[in-house]
Amino acid sequence: METQRLGKPDQLGQLDKVEYEIFSHRLFNIVEEGRIAMGHVSASPVVVEGGETLCAFYTPEGEGFLTGAGILLHVTGAADFVKRTLDWYRDDPGICDGDQFLWNDPYVGGQHTQDNIIVKPIFYQGDLVAWVGSFMHTHETGAIDPTGTCPRATEVFHEGIRSFGLKIMDGGRFRQDIFNTVTLNTRDPDLVGLDHKAKIAGNNVCARLFLELVDRYGLDFVKTAMRKMIDDGEKMARERLRKLPDGTWHSQLYGDSSGLEQRPFKVVCTVTKKGEEIIFDYTGTAEQNPGSLNAALPATKGRLFCVLMSQLFWGLPWNEGTVRPMRLIAPEGTVVNARFPAAVSNAAIGMGGLLGEVAHECIAKMLHAAGGEFLEDAVSSYSGSAQHAYWYGINQAGKRFVGTVLDTFSRGFGATPFRDGVDTGGNVIAPAGSIADVEMFELKYPIMYLFRQHARDSGGPGRFRGGVGGEAAYMMFGGRNVTMGAYGCGLQTAVSYGLFGGYPAPPSRTFAVMASLLKERMAGGWVPASAEELASMGGSKKELAANQPEFAVGDYDVVFNKWLGGGGYGDPLTRDPEAVARDLQDRAVSRQAAEGVYGVVLDAEGHPDLAATARRREEIRAERLRLGRIWENAGTELP
Repeated sequence: METQRLGKPDQLGQLDKVEYEIFSHRLFNIVEEGRIAMGHVSASPVVVEGGETLCAFYTPEGEGFLTGAGILLHVTGAADFVKRTLDWYRDDPGICDGDQFLWNDPYVGGQHTQDNIIVKPIFYQGDLVAWVGSFMHTHETGAIDPTGTCPRATEVFHEGIRSFGLKIMDGGRFRQDIFNTVTLNTRDPDLVGLDHKAKIAGNNVCARLFLELVDRYGLDFVKTAMRKMIDDGEKMARERLRKLPDGTWHSQLYGDSSGLEQRPFKVVCTVTKKGEEIIFDYTGTAEQNPGSLNAALPATKGRLFCVLMSQLFWGLPWNEGTVRPMRLIAPEGTVVNARFPAAVSNAAIGMGGLLGEVAHECIAKMLHAAGGEFLEDAVSSYSGSAQHAYWYGINQAGKRFVGTVLDTFSRGFGATPFRDGVDTGGNVIAPAGSIADVEMFELKYPIMYLFRQHARDSGGPGRFRGGVGGEAAYMMFGGRNVTMGAYGCGLQTAVSYGLFGGYPAPPSRTFAVMASLLKERMAGGWVPASAEELASMGGSKKELAANQPEFAVGDYDVVFNKWLGGGGYGDPLTRDPEAVARDLQDRAVSRQAAEGVYGVVLDAEGHPDLAATARRREEIRAERLRLGRIWENAGTELP
């Protein structure tokens, strides 16, 4: 099968500028319409409410030229799926009009097996002119553990069924045999089936509207515009890099779990910028873990794309051209480029924050060094990794369910040289993501929220503090044979960073309280509203590990999850005492943190005593000097 080539570079200037802008904006609206279509078909709160979807267009050769505002982790991975489809299936079984191919192998693209992508070739008058891909995180894969993010996994074969371009639509005909195979091998075939049909619907909407644009503008115009989008992205990225100083910046963070046991491992990133090119080098990173706290190379590429688009190339096109000036060095056999068949199901949740935030810190330091117009773009950590709980069993309607919550999408944003971070501001990987309404989860799953609120002291302290994260308590109610587990990273180590004296956000925390007095107390009208009140209910308390295998839970058992905020900027002892007092009033910080970390002495009504605060801060500085020590091996690599 032969495909037509796009317009040559010397033809790009021939496009009418107004028509090109109209075309580009219309194309973006089309991928957004595709995402809306997916939301109308799917029944998953993660998709419908959380917005964890993506639609994107690709050239006939598989280069991404436009993506929507869903979850940016998968822009590069979907391109790899298109290219592999071309490599493997061009001749047998062939790529034809009306075909759609289902992929989810994390060693080809995506983050883990839950990331299901269906790619569709778009034909015009018999010629392949583009591809469209629709992605969705489907939280069940038929793995050894529910959801497919597996606390017990030691190889990818434990993490669920993998699809390698299954032709789920064949010439416009729905393949029931393929559909049954990929749904009935899971614990929740209804949910998985609707998610796959939603991706097919999204592709159909995008393809139909794309062809309407071809009819309107003509094929030559569309081909040239597609190439111009990519080339414009590259030109703008190189132009921005030329404005930044040349240099080398370094960062490292530590994870706290191998996936099977609590133990530390290191992720290192060195960024070198020269001229209009930039290199991200992960040399020095720990060898791959025996459990699922690993990332295959596509996952690392996807996370780095998110960091670049949000921190360095903001405002530039979301396409393959924008990242052409970037080179990635990820040594094979490390946690950022695991060798097959290593388990990688925790690539998005546990590993993602680590490998993304070390790159983010290097970029922030580079922007700070640039100063001027770039100074306000130097942002402290966007909260790093998190932990998610999941449940499996029979719901209140008598149906089998697999459920997880994405409340941790409401993470705190990092502080800047001029302002505090945004409280529960969002997630850098998902510009259009959100947290689902409480009622949506309670409708589908045997779960009742006792509270969901800002988490005090969860933002990194600093002259400007990081935005706070959140916390929630989930009570089991109305289900049968329910078990729960958890997956993630960052319960014992700070998987985020502060800038120039600012502190990182403290570790997250998850625990369960079982067989307590909650039922009796609720009958009397009392409902707990904090972690401390949950702990006061008696019963047995179980602190969950970063990767927690399943255990049984019953009605009135409660799971508490506290997730991360953003990193701070500048020394906390230089924060305005009045700002600390407002934080105390707003429950962003505790009195203990106000006095012990910020050095602000408050009266009984919460007002700062400026004279006493000045003395207290001098005492803290003196204590720092007393406890400090001179590092005698300066110039060598940190351990």
